[in-house]
Amino acid sequence: MGNQKFDVSYNVQATVDSKNNLILDYEVTNEGNDKNQLNEMAARAKDILEVESLEVLADKGYYNPEEIRKCTENNIIPIIPEPKPKQFKEGNVPEPKFYDNQFKYDAGKDVYTCPGGRELAYSCDSIKNKKNMR
Repeated sequence: MGNQKFDVSYNVQATVDSKNNLILDYEVTNEGNDKNQLNEMAARAKDILEVESLEVLADKGYYNPEEIRKCTENNIIPIIPEPKPKQFKEGNVPEPKFYDNQFKYDAGKDVYTCPGGRELAYSCDSIKNKKNMR
């Protein structure tokens, strides 16, 4: 949910057999991220493979301590990198080093120069939120 709008999400989960690289199972969810999908998908893969224990590898998008706990209780060993903590908490944001009024525009070259002396050249036009952006 962003900008007071509701986004319809389709999130496809898949489990793959590492030995044969074949898709074992899949699920389509309406969740906007993978954080609550690990245990269910791993348990389904464990059942399909008919094994007592299973080692699963997932990206950091699946990192969720509660899901990891559920996996270990189900004899599933998750291997997931822990995401880096957010550097700044809300309300504790450092002052920007460069302010927009410090950028100088060179019309002849059609570039802005930042306070650090680097040129920021025009790259493309786009439309964002029904506004033309350059």
